[in-house]
Amino acid sequence: MKQTSDSLTADVLARAASYRDEVTDLTRRLVAIPTENPPGDGYAPCLAAIAETLDGVGLAPRRVEDCLLGWHGSGTPVVYLHGHYDVVPAQRREQFEPHLQLGRLYGQDWRPEDLQSIVAPTMVMIGDADVVRPEHAVQMFRLLPHAQLAVLPGTDHMTLVKRADWQVSMKGARLTMWPFMTIAWS
Repeated sequence: MKQTSDSLTADVLARAASYRDEVTDLTRRLVAIPTENPPGDGYAPCLAAIAETLDGVGLAPRRVEDCLLGWHGSGTPVVYLHGHYDVVPAQRREQFEPHLQLGRLYGQDWRPEDLQSIVAPTMVMIGDADVVRPEHAVQMFRLLPHAQLAVLPGTDHMTLVKRADWQVSMKGARLTMWPFMTIAWS
């Protein structure tokens, strides 16, 4: 019997939910590593933590420069996961002390006063299919004194990164472009 798309999605979500505590613990460990760029410090311990995790699930990681590759099996179909592990320079060391709040893990938080102190005109961009919830982007937009908000339909997080032409076309008069980049695990 062939599984329907809805039942397959439900199965995948249930399986992912069963790993919530493990994923939260791994994310907590990774957020605690200060991988600030610039200057680019902290990459080696972060790569080691990711490699240890990949090795633990049988993905035999291999390092290529500052990238880590891991795979299982061969052929098709292929599931490809991609991410980055560097963060903008921290304003406070506490940003690398992740904490759980209402079932969500927070790391490099922006305090309201941090956002309110940004004087440059800023555009907060998010896709309506982004991993970051639109409500989060709206909260940040409301705290920025000279902000514009762009919610792009049919767009996910990676589309924003890949489509610089969209960002340039919306740039307008002297805006600091801020494609919404944050760790926001729901």
